[in-house]
Amino acid sequence: MALPFIAGIALGAGIAFAFSKRDEIAKTLGNLNLDKKLQDGLKASKSVIIATKETAKKSSNKKPSRKPKAKTADNIAAKSITSPDGDKL
Repeated sequence: MALPFIAGIALGAGIAFAFSKRDEIAKTLGNLNLDKKLQDGLKASKSVIIATKETAKKSSNKKPSRKPKAKTADNIAAKSITSPDGDKL
């Protein structure tokens, strides 16, 4: 039952610590070049999406192949029943 209370204290202490060190945190995050990395990721994902669309368009232009006729139970039975002599029954 005391878990939410303990979690609240820990969260509050973390926020207070981060607030006191906000200048150092801002400097560290500024050095990471997150904006450049985000833009590079967006460019890469756009190129993958474009390539996928082109592949889908190429494959959709193909004519559908002829589907094989369905095998019915009568046709299968008629072809598979033979006499011991090899004659079809």
